[in-house]
Amino acid sequence: MKKTSILGVVLFLIMVMMPISATIEKETNENQSKVAGEAQIAEVSNTDSNKQEIDKDSLNVEDQEKSLDPNAIENTKSFEEADKDVSKDDVPQAVISENDKVEVAVEKSLQPEVVNAAESKTLGEWFKNPLNQQVVGARLSKTSKDIVTQEELNTIQALAFESVDLLNHDFSELSSLGRLRVLEFMRLKSFGNVKGLDKLLALESFRLMDSHVNNLNGMQNAIQLGGFQISGGTVEHTPQFLEPISNLKLVDITLSGEGFDDKQVASIKDMTTLVNIRIYDSKFSDTTLLANMVNATGIDLRSNEIKVITPLASLPNLMMLNVSNNDPYYYSGNQHKNMIQDFSAFKAKGTNLSTLYNENQRIETTINFDETTQQYFVDVSGVKNRGGHPTAQAILYGNNKNELTYDNAKGRVIVPAPLAQKWLAMDYNREQFPSLFGISFIATDNSYLGEFHFFQGEKQEVKHKVTYVTNTEPARIELNDVLHNTTVTEPTTLTKIGHTFEGWYTDATFTNKWNFETNKVTDDVTLYGKWVPKVYNVDFKFNNNVIHTSKVKHGDTIPMEDIFGIVIEGHMIEGWFTEPDLINIWDMFDGKVTQNMTLYAKTEVEQFKVDFVDITGNIITTVKDVPYNTVTPNAYKQLLSKVGYTYTLYTDASLNVVWNQEQRIKQDTVVVVDYITNNYTLSFEVNGGSPLTAQTLSHGSLVGLNHTTTREGYTFEGWFLDAGFTEPVTAATTIASNMTIYAQWKEIPVVQKVILSFETNGGTTLAPIEFENGSLIGTKYVTTKSGYTFEGWFLDAGFTTPVTSETTITTNMTIYAQWKEIPVAQKVTLTFETNGGSTVAPIEFEKGSLIGTKYVTTKSGYTFEGWFLDAGFTTPVTSETTITTNMTIYAQWKEIPVAQKVTLTFETNGGSTLDAVELEKGSLIGTKYVTTKSGYTFEGWFLDAGFTTPVTSETTITTNMTIYAQWKEIPVAQKVTLTFETNGGSALAPIVFEKGSLIGVDHSTTKSGYTFGGWFTDAEFKNAVTNETVITENMTIYAKWNKNPDAVLPATGMSTTSYVFIGVTAVIIGLGVVLWSRKKDDE
Repeated sequence: MKKTSILGVVLFLIMVMMPISATIEKETNENQSKVAGEAQIAEVSNTDSNKQEIDKDSLNVEDQEKSLDPNAIENTKSFEEADKDVSKDDVPQAVISENDKVEVAVEKSLQPEVVNAAESKTLGEWFKNPLNQQVVGARLSKTSKDIVTQEELNTIQALAFESVDLLNHDFSELSSLGRLRVLEFMRLKSFGNVKGLDKLLALESFRLMDSHVNNLNGMQNAIQLGGFQISGGTVEHTPQFLEPISNLKLVDITLSGEGFDDKQVASIKDMTTLVNIRIYDSKFSDTTLLANMVNATGIDLRSNEIKVITPLASLPNLMMLNVSNNDPYYYSGNQHKNMIQDFSAFKAKGTNLSTLYNENQRIETTINFDETTQQYFVDVSGVKNRGGHPTAQAILYGNNKNELTYDNAKGRVIVPAPLAQKWLAMDYNREQFPSLFGISFIATDNSYLGEFHFFQGEKQEVKHKVTYVTNTEPARIELNDVLHNTTVTEPTTLTKIGHTFEGWYTDATFTNKWNFETNKVTDDVTLYGKWVPKVYNVDFKFNNNVIHTSKVKHGDTIPMEDIFGIVIEGHMIEGWFTEPDLINIWDMFDGKVTQNMTLYAKTEVEQFKVDFVDITGNIITTVKDVPYNTVTPNAYKQLLSKVGYTYTLYTDASLNVVWNQEQRIKQDTVVVVDYITNNYTLSFEVNGGSPLTAQTLSHGSLVGLNHTTTREGYTFEGWFLDAGFTEPVTAATTIASNMTIYAQWKEIPVVQKVILSFETNGGTTLAPIEFENGSLIGTKYVTTKSGYTFEGWFLDAGFTTPVTSETTITTNMTIYAQWKEIPVAQKVTLTFETNGGSTVAPIEFEKGSLIGTKYVTTKSGYTFEGWFLDAGFTTPVTSETTITTNMTIYAQWKEIPVAQKVTLTFETNGGSTLDAVELEKGSLIGTKYVTTKSGYTFEGWFLDAGFTTPVTSETTITTNMTIYAQWKEIPVAQKVTLTFETNGGSALAPIVFEKGSLIGVDHSTTKSGYTFGGWFTDAEFKNAVTNETVITENMTIYAKWNKNPDAVLPATGMSTTSYVFIGVTAVIIGLGVVLWSRKKDDE
């Protein structure tokens, strides 16, 4: 009794513990599932670039053009005056008519057709490149999101790029500016290897000013250009620097700067289309390089290193020549001086030259002594103006001009002995030339403004002027009468708001600092005060956190790259404000920074869409406007439901990763919907027939009629959907749930037999056939009879009642064959007269047959013209011609003319060799000739070695000729390696990519007991790898794993862990009961 009670207690405790344990386990599983679900959320950031409006006034665009007028060297134009610029159309008609082989005008075919002015897109859609977008936006006062029409783009005729990096820049996007004529570049950080200039069909003028130019590669494609200019700045000069423009048909060129010398100018010596040429402030000296410029009307060669200009006298259209020096007196290593004595080649009559500028020619010479005449003299015999030597009246000025005389016969200036000895005793110093001024000449024929300055004058006490350019207030401080070779005192009371003073310099670029203790004044000098702007911190805050800090100089605007580089995940930045309350917006284009400051972001939460697509990529439904970092609303679930199907959602088209429906959306998302068709059971009720096994069919499948069952003594009547046989199964019946179909039978009656016999009437014999009474006998019984055709079977010997497909037999019967005799056809013969062609054998026809035209004969050197019924070739044989008697037909021929042959040879330029080809004169040569060259891509065939005239599908050959292969070198891509840290998952081999490639996310690895949570670029799993992740160097990505929850038994919903716990508890209680029972028994 006691044992029974104890056992009852034990069972009671087990029953109580089981539901409690199951509840605990259920809650644990739910929590684990929730954590696992959250762990699978991919942290993918999709940010929208900050797009700011660009005010066109922020770019001070000026059209700088060097004039040929020496008194107006700088000629500045606005963009609104761009239509007045020099273009190829400005070439004088007289020049063109004298050399009509020179193409000096832009071909009309290069002028672009204005595209559909009604077309409109956002500025960002027109121009993907940020620099192109910024410059055009500034011109139109548009931001990247503003709509811009083609008509607005067509208003732009000039663009300026300022203070940017244009190395490897692509201009092809600007082709949408159908009337862009001028491109101007100022203060560029770099320029070179440009692309896309051939797309700008209206471009006429290209100007690089005060910029760093690396090279001109890519300029060779701008064949539409008329004007080109490089002035100021720094240029990485090489002897080949100007080669890219050497084949352009320019009308106007300007080259200014230290780096240009004869080696560079040699590249353009054959540019005969030039009308206006400016080369100044350079080391250019060899004027023979310009001797081919037959169309030049004006040449400006100021302040170079020229000594001879005679080669230019042969230019037929030259009307103006300027070889002046800018400063007649000052001389230093950085100043170039033309030193020209002989202008006689430009005679007053005999050339077109109407204006010659040659001011400030400085000729250095020595004082000589003539032993015969006992006179001191200066030899000026080499000085020749347009009319010959200067006359005595040409001595214009000098400290001692009244003491000087001119010997016209010998070309000498006679200097009195006391003055000559004084000059000879002087310590000559080039830098003191202004105070040692001696003898000067001018022309006497008034045909040009020319001066020649010779040797030094009397020495004087030297005083100098020191000018301080303060770059603040006051703007200038001047010290006069500073003694030669003495020091000066430094000004000490200058200030400038927002700047720190760094010292005084002898140049405006602040490279040579003046030391007031050691530097002495030996000439008039200008000192420039250098101020360094203070640098302030500009903090950008979002949610009270500093997310970026910019360093900005006093008075500068915040750099655009700093503003555009700020990204706030899940938010669009609408503007930056000067206070947390977001009241006053900061002007990013004109706002000047004058102190440390903080800017606060105004943002809007981004919204995304979730596309649900089938496995072929077609969109099923889209959930729009899902706010950043929220779960997709459930409305899509009902839209995805489909009768007869079960669906699963995946994140990839390969159906490897199941999409977590609780995932928070942080970007536009595509979810792949995989539908699986439901399966049903088809059962058979055979109703006494042979049994059939049930079948499994997918939803919507045809049930079919070919389920065969048999029953002795019965014929099968069909399958029905019900046991009452009211609804038959048809060929179109489908299955939509588990179903049973029912067999219907019909009992077979006993049938009487009858015999069918055959009377073949002379045909081959047929045996009698036995039929069931009432059967159809048919008409398919075959018998034959030589010389006759079978006409059919009949029920009577008189052939009045034919047997048909409906005829039945009800008693023994005979059927009768009817025949028709075949007539014999009359034969006639067709013979052929080939007239020297290959022989054609005679052919026999039935009388009245069509003879046709297909008879083939050939004759060397002739083409076949056709068959004729007569030897005179008047009546041709046609497809309708018949033969009624024996007849002959005649072949007509036409002689083939012999074609003249010419030879086409190939210059592959390092490619695989091609054999010469023989072609008929005047035939098309085509472009199909294939040659290869390792490391290069084939660019096409050309008619010349300079690759100016390509071979096209219309090119013909009229004489022996050679075509030339052009190649382009293939750049070698840099390789980088992607390594995988699987963190206990299956190993993956490293992968080599080209630098800058997308690495993707489809790198599969597995780990027992875990679910793959994605790849990350860091071991802390902060930065997820996405389809947009690129590799730029060797890198490792890290696999993240989420532990799977314990398995749950299907019958109870309880985990295996719960059963183990219950089992152990029961064993412990059972042992306790046994021990207690034994103790009681012992008592």
